[in-house]
Amino acid sequence: MTTNEQSPTAADTGQPERPKDPLAVFRRFPTGLVVFLGLIGAGGVALFLANNAKEVLATCGSDGVMVAGDICETRSRRSFNTTTWTYEERLEFAQAQNLGAIVAGLVVVLIALIAIGAVVVRWRRDVAVANQLASQQAPLTAFATTTGLVTGFLTLVAGLLGGFGAFLAVSASGGKGSPAVGLVLGGLMLVAALGVLLAGRPKGCTLVWAYPSAVRVVTESRVHDVPWRDMQYLSTLGKDRSEWLSWAGRKGTLGIDDKEFFAVMQRTINGAVATDVRQRFEAGDTIDFGDVKVSSSTIALKKKQFPVSAIRGITVMRDKNGTYYEFRDQQIKVAGSVGVQTVANADVLFDLLAKRLNISFLNN
Repeated sequence: MTTNEQSPTAADTGQPERPKDPLAVFRRFPTGLVVFLGLIGAGGVALFLANNAKEVLATCGSDGVMVAGDICETRSRRSFNTTTWTYEERLEFAQAQNLGAIVAGLVVVLIALIAIGAVVVRWRRDVAVANQLASQQAPLTAFATTTGLVTGFLTLVAGLLGGFGAFLAVSASGGKGSPAVGLVLGGLMLVAALGVLLAGRPKGCTLVWAYPSAVRVVTESRVHDVPWRDMQYLSTLGKDRSEWLSWAGRKGTLGIDDKEFFAVMQRTINGAVATDVRQRFEAGDTIDFGDVKVSSSTIALKKKQFPVSAIRGITVMRDKNGTYYEFRDQQIKVAGSVGVQTVANADVLFDLLAKRLNISFLNN
């Protein structure tokens, strides 16, 4: 681990040549995402038009179309109970389902329009941020990406949930039983659709600019200038590792899919954080490494706290649920474990544990 603070340089990055204007992704209109959302809306329009123009007929399964005076018997697949319907009841049932499909189409269109509106609003805010930063000093290295894929997928899920929920709620009135069940289920699905739509709202473009003294991060159309000592990195292990950046006080993380850029950030954060951590440790402070918190006398793993003397070493465990750091007691039993991806600035943590507390990795 690097222990001296360092600043990233162009030569340090070893990255492929990037666009001269890293803010270009902020100005680029998300045409592909809007087209995809438009297709979702078009599906809703097609559902609405097909059922709005449809002639509603009373039918009785394989017996075909009913006429006034006919009686229809249907059998439940689950209970095998037989239900008797009059022509008027089957017609009311068909009308309710047709109306449900019409309303479902309108709900899907509304969800798509809301999502498109949110995308356009976010793009306009991103353009404003790009204009704000256009005159700033060029960074030593940069990373920029868009987040449209999640918005498109979750909007599709919201459309399916909302459309089916609307269909259930509206068509419930045409059944033989109480409409309460259909209304409740449909209502719950509509609420779930709103929740998914909210979760999938466009976050806008992400930008990370590395300067010698600080890191400028743009996320959700907001500019954050973060000192290097407050930056955090998290990652999984293995060949197909995932990597994230964050900073002190922030709850979320920024996914970084550029391995070389992340390596530069990791080295520089190590150098900046190590000095601060050493000083705080000597002052008796508790230092936060995500799910691991360390002081000169205690180690906290999530909500479990142990005296330093109780921990002998660390092992790595992998199972179908992920990879974990296991903290072992003096009898080599597992005292507690934390997910690898929940440990911030892992290089600095393990250097501190090994050099100051004599806690290092054990041979498996």
